[in-house]
Amino acid sequence: MKQKNLGLSVAALTVAAVAAIFLTRPGPSLVERELAPLSVTTSALEVRDVQPWRVLTGRFEPVRTAELKFEVAGRVKSRHVEAGMPVAAGEVLLEVDDRDYRDALVRTQSELDRVAAEVERDEQLLALAVQKRELQESEVARLETLVKRSLVDRSSLDTARQALVNLQSREAELRYSVSVAAARLDFVRSERNRAGRDLERTRLIAPFGGIINRVEVEVGSYVNKSRVTLTLVDVSGLDLLLHVNGRSVSALAVGQPIEIEVPPEADGRNGAVRQLTGEIASLQVAPDPETFTYEARVRVPGDGLRAGMVARAQLPQPRRDRVITVPIAAVQYLDGRTYVFVEYDSALKRTRVSLGSRIGDRVIVEEGLGPGTRVVVHDVDKLSDGQRVMVTQGVEPIN
Repeated sequence: MKQKNLGLSVAALTVAAVAAIFLTRPGPSLVERELAPLSVTTSALEVRDVQPWRVLTGRFEPVRTAELKFEVAGRVKSRHVEAGMPVAAGEVLLEVDDRDYRDALVRTQSELDRVAAEVERDEQLLALAVQKRELQESEVARLETLVKRSLVDRSSLDTARQALVNLQSREAELRYSVSVAAARLDFVRSERNRAGRDLERTRLIAPFGGIINRVEVEVGSYVNKSRVTLTLVDVSGLDLLLHVNGRSVSALAVGQPIEIEVPPEADGRNGAVRQLTGEIASLQVAPDPETFTYEARVRVPGDGLRAGMVARAQLPQPRRDRVITVPIAAVQYLDGRTYVFVEYDSALKRTRVSLGSRIGDRVIVEEGLGPGTRVVVHDVDKLSDGQRVMVTQGVEPIN
């Protein structure tokens, strides 16, 4: 019995010793290791002369759009076109009832013929009156000679002189009538010509070749001079409409070539951006009173393009001399402000900068940096102020 108890005691002591050894064994030691500095690429800033560019987005519009109206009133009797139809210059589009205008032309033509006949008659009467006056003058001269010789009494001479006065008066009347005949003919002729033009205006003619955009009237509709009846657009070319600020407009001129990009999504195409070269067709010299921008139209051929499509234009800005630029990838945007990371003795300093115009993948630094400063050129979003880095110097200057 005593031996059994002794065996249990030895076993218990053995278990306790093993447990004590397990519980008191040392844990794994922590070895602190310093992380390797992040590798960054820096380049030194230089002063250069640059040509900034600005990208503006606009929409294509037809080079010409005409809202056509009749110049006379009347009821539409013929409609020759529908929306979407191509038409040539001089083609008849709409017509109104022309019967009243035809009658007006006949009436004024008749009046012109009557006045012309009266003028011709007065000219003939004047010629006869001149002959009669000349004959009467000869008769008066003859009677004066006979009176001096006492061969004819004075009453005959007085009668002849009175007849001469009457003939002179009649001649004067006819001369006046003939002298104003040109004015009378011009007036009546102008009335006839206007009636003729009004008759022509009963037909609405296409002023240029293009596409009918919409027709506002039907046959039987009554139209007047103030009502738009039809819209015609010329899509042989298109104008990219842009609104340019005052700084940009100083670098533009009519006739200047402009590079344009049409994104594939503009007309549902799949593929690359379409590159075009346009020309400034018009440029406002006074700004819009509300937006203070200048309207510029860049004209391109209309092949493969449609009005309403969106495109981007690259506009030159005024040239800048002796400026500093940095890559866009070097700029960190934080809380609405812009920063770059300047490197000092393998440590970074976040430096606030004021940026100007963009030049390709670079941007002008207006304030905050000087020439010779070394800045990180890319991957700046993961950097922090005061961070230690391993520096690799860039091959090209970042300006």
